Formats: sequence, structure tokens, C-alpha cells
Amino acid sequence: MNEVNQLTLFSEPQEPTITTKELATMLNVEPRTIQLAVQRLNLANVLSQVKINGKSGYVYNEQQATLIKQEIQKHHNLQSRQIDSIQTQLEENQIVLQAITILQNKANALQAQVEEQQQKILEDAPKVAVYQKISDSEGLTEVGVMAKELHIGRNLFFDWLHENGFLYSSSNQKHITYQKYEKYMVMKEKPYMKGNKSESYAQVYFTGEGKIWITKKFTELASKN
Repeated sequence: MNEVNQLTLFSEPQEPTITTKELATMLNVEPRTIQLAVQRLNLANVLSQVKINGKSGYVYNEQQATLIKQEIQKHHNLQSRQIDSIQTQLEENQIVLQAITILQNKANALQAQVEEQQQKILEDAPKVAVYQKISDSEGLTEVGVMAKELHIGRNLFFDWLHENGFLYSSSNQKHITYQKYEKYMVMKEKPYMKGNKSESYAQVYFTGEGKIWITKKFTELASKN
């Protein structure tokens, strides 16, 4: 609050004065704004009062009116700065809120992706375990054994391998593997006894990786038929 020297502000009765309403009109403000400025300046004790339309009201000399004008302008500027500061803070808060929302949306999307991947890992775990077990096998698997695992007869499985281009025949060999499939299928001599004589014949085997490969091929082609 501004303290005003009452001796300086004391107005002589003969000085020209204006009413609150006239001063408010001149400053383009509400009369209430004039009254609040008077309160902030502590002018009530030094102002003159006159009867206006049967009611008492303050009147102001030139010096008092000037002080009130300056006070209103100062107060208005202060309010404007406060409003600007509040507006700036609100804008900054809005930017922060938008950034938080964007980050939260990204976090939610990432969490959903992680959960989806975890679910897929759980669903694929049994298959991975089976394939790993097969792949890690050191031994070879005969066609007949593989046919049983695929729930198909041995001869039908041989026919299927020929029909789909995994085996071929020659004049002296019924089942021969292709070189391009040697990673999955191999030929090995299997010994057997003929009377008192030991003989052997070429037998088709699947490697550990070949079991995975042929199981996938068999499942894919069976699903198309």
C-alpha cells in the first residue's frame, strides 16, 4: 500500500473537483475500480465528500485524480504481468502434459509388444524344445522310424518322398538321396546276414536337422492337400 502525505493531498474547498463516476468515465473504468484504488492509497481520510442525488460521495481534486489514475495503471500492469506469467506457466504445463502423454502412450505400446512377444515365446516353447531335442540328437533315423513318428506307413512314406522329389531311383538302387539334400538325408550301408555270409545294402537315414526339415515339409504339404 502506498502511504500518502495527508498534508500534500488535503484539498481546499474552492479547488475544482470531479466525482467518482466522472473520474471512472474519464479513465474508462468501473466506479468500483476507483474505490479500490482509493483503498490501496489510503485516501479515504483526506477526500472531501459531497451530496450527490441525496447520497454522500467522494470528490477528487486534480492531484488526487492523478494519483488514482497512476495507481490504477500500476495495478493494471501488475495484473497483466501476473496474467501473462500464469498463462506462460499454463502453456508450459500443457507442453509437459502432452510430452508425458506421448511417453505414456509409447510405454504402453512397448509394454503390449513385450507381453505379446512373451506370450509367443510361451506358446512356441514346446515346439522349440522338441526341435532342439531332435537337432541335438547324435544318431541318424531310418525312414521307417521317421514314418512312425509322422504316423504314416513306411512304404507310403517312401512313395511320398519320391513323389515330392526328395528321393529318386536308378536301375540298381530303389531309393537314392539327392546331393542337394545331403544335409538332411544320407545313404549308409546297413549290414545283414544272408545265410553264413554278411552282406549290406544302402539305407536312407535322416540327420537330426533332417528330421526337423522333413517334419516341416511333410506338415506343410499335407496341409495343402
